[in-house]
Amino acid sequence: MPLFKQDATYYAQEVKAGRLTASQLVDWALENIQALNPTLKAVAHVQAESARAQAQAHDQLWRQLTESERQELPTFFGVPILLKDLGQLQAGEPSYAGAQLMADYVANQTSYFVESIQALGLSWSAGPMCRNLALRILAMPSLPGQSAIPGT
Repeated sequence: MPLFKQDATYYAQEVKAGRLTASQLVDWALENIQALNPTLKAVAHVQAESARAQAQAHDQLWRQLTESERQELPTFFGVPILLKDLGQLQAGEPSYAGAQLMADYVANQTSYFVESIQALGLSWSAGPMCRNLALRILAMPSLPGQSAIPGT
């Protein structure tokens, strides 16, 4: 089970070049979640079945394309991503937003953000846990104090 040690563009280039498959990346991501989540407690909802199905679809598409067409694939084609359980809704998937009140909520639509990252070729494998009720998905850089989010 390799940990990811490069950025997403590296892995996307490896998939486009045929040195890795989207299925391999998803399997690695799921293995890492299974191994590390009992300690980290970071993932609230694993979407293994749908992640593998998306990866297989990416792999099948890749096999049907010519080498030049493969280079035109979306920037992050085949790269798995975790979606934060806060405002990043996927139709048919639970979204807890860190609130017991939302324990049974299943999104009935997909958010614009999720649609946008899907257009970039990213696929999701799980939703990280939001530990407390949260109302915003962004840091407020105008407020005093440090932010752990680069660029804010």
